[in-house]
Amino acid sequence: GHLYHHERSRPWQDKVKYIADLCAQHDCAIRVGVNCGSVDPAKLEKFDHDDSISPMLESAWEHCELLDSLGFTRYVVSLKDSDPKKVIEVNRRFAEQRPDVPLHLGVTEAGLPPDGIIKTRIAFEQLISKGIGDTLRVSLTVPNSRKSEEIEAGRKILDESGLAIQSASSIAASSISASAPSTSSVARVVPESRTKPSSNSHRTLRK
Repeated sequence: GHLYHHERSRPWQDKVKYIADLCAQHDCAIRVGVNCGSVDPAKLEKFDHDDSISPMLESAWEHCELLDSLGFTRYVVSLKDSDPKKVIEVNRRFAEQRPDVPLHLGVTEAGLPPDGIIKTRIAFEQLISKGIGDTLRVSLTVPNSRKSEEIEAGRKILDESGLAIQSASSIAASSISASAPSTSSVARVVPESRTKPSSNSHRTLRK
């Protein structure tokens, strides 16, 4: 969606190829992020107005196919919505068709605690317990000075769900609502009962 809005006269395929070429040159991975609020308008027009999931899936699959055709496989896909039920459905359907692609989980615009944590928990528990999801982010509507609460919330959700955190880190991320950077939490998670890597974890995002 954001690629559509930037340099609209230029085909999105050219823009993706440009980004992939740069990432390959500088040894970087790519996150293919598809958000319910920024889907390519051309995709939205193809489906019923009440169907917000199919346009997201088609956009994500299309971008994956292009990256694969370019020989660039160091990418992860993120499919986010503010409705946890839709987050569960869109990630489940994506994983069914592309189990080889790592998924970054999150509920966008989750809101203030504790409601934002509850919405996030609903999505995470349902997906990770089924082996879907490789990394996650908790997004809460809190000031930058309280962004550490996102990490705490993520750890608590995983702990209480019987899931283990393989690693967790705090990274700088662009804030949608402000020009100043914000801090967000990203963790790699693995169900404690999992004795071998999931089928979508073979791609190496970092060398």
